[in-house]
Amino acid sequence: MARYDDGRPSQLRLDVEIQGQSGVFINAVYYPADNQIYTVLQQGDHFTKQEQRFSVVPLGPDNTLLQVDLEVEVKLPVPAMMVKKLIGDTLDHLANALVGRLQQLSA
Repeated sequence: MARYDDGRPSQLRLDVEIQGQSGVFINAVYYPADNQIYTVLQQGDHFTKQEQRFSVVPLGPDNTLLQVDLEVEVKLPVPAMMVKKLIGDTLDHLANALVGRLQQLSA
């Protein structure tokens, strides 16, 4: 939707469908450090708050950790088990997308 002068995204629109529920989310994107991306929900169908920080942490010459800090508040009451499942599904989706992108870049 919008970009910083250096070309990196400053605002994203995400159209998602999870377990039959579709939604649109508008997120602001910040880069607080060279190894971090921070997103903040500006508008969303199911959440009143959604903040995510992605940090790449080197663990050695051949290992890197992707740390994801996620804080979410939902608009409607949701059972704790469903929240855990949604978070797990989201993290799985993010990890699979990252692996796919890395495979693309290395091909």
